[in-house]
Amino acid sequence: EKACFSDEIPLYLSDIMFDPQTSGGLLIALPERDARILLERLSEFTPCARQIGYVKEPGKWDIEVCL
Repeated sequence: EKACFSDEIPLYLSDIMFDPQTSGGLLIALPERDARILLERLSEFTPCARQIGYVKEPGKWDIEVCL
């Protein structure tokens, strides 16, 4: 297995990650200090941009989804 969802993640949220309508071009990875700047600039155009996670040291899973 490559991904792990914590028990606190409701099924409807984990399903969204595998929905083809939401799987293209919606995620950006960049240094945290740059993320704050980008979010400020994007807020001029859309209220929808959000930071949804962070990158940490490698562990057991390639992707670990937690609340």
